[in-house]
Amino acid sequence: LVKLNNKKYGSESFIGMHQYEREYANDEPWPMHVRRLAEKVGIDCDMTILNVGINDGKEMEGLDNKIIGLDLCDQAMEQGIRDYNNICFIKGSANDLPIPTASVDAYISFRTLCVTGIYETQALLEANRALRNGGTILISLPTVTYDKGSILVKSKYNIEACNKDELNKDAQKFYRLLEDNGFKHLQGYKNGVEDFISGVKA
Repeated sequence: LVKLNNKKYGSESFIGMHQYEREYANDEPWPMHVRRLAEKVGIDCDMTILNVGINDGKEMEGLDNKIIGLDLCDQAMEQGIRDYNNICFIKGSANDLPIPTASVDAYISFRTLCVTGIYETQALLEANRALRNGGTILISLPTVTYDKGSILVKSKYNIEACNKDELNKDAQKFYRLLEDNGFKHLQGYKNGVEDFISGVKA
């Protein structure tokens, strides 16, 4: 197994970069953006969500759901525990989810399944196992990266639905993997910073 640099992924500079990428792409605050995205893919406020790669929890701002947040970085999760009372933080990997079978209604993972050390097929098998029948999966892959003072051009669109061929190469690969692992009703979305794919456990 590849050991992730947990200190890096919990650092203030990394968290700041991560949030900047999201905020800069959109004309609306991220909490409003993620709420609108959840509504588009059918994630209701009464659903229990598993967020894999939650970091400090900021990417779930805007959702009042009961949320199980999974991450490997102690530093980031300690901050999240202080900031959010609707999130239960658990240490663990996407490759081996420490939660019961068929225990959540939605699985969300933003920019995590492409990280070194994640075994893509195994992670999606685990997502399928954790979801209840009819549950929703929502994942994203980055399309731009902000680093060392780079300047991002704000996108001219906001959560546009797209077909599979309009997704970037990495997202197209995950689209096929989702199909191969039994997810149905797949739909792609773009927001200028990430390509999203949603689907339903059959």
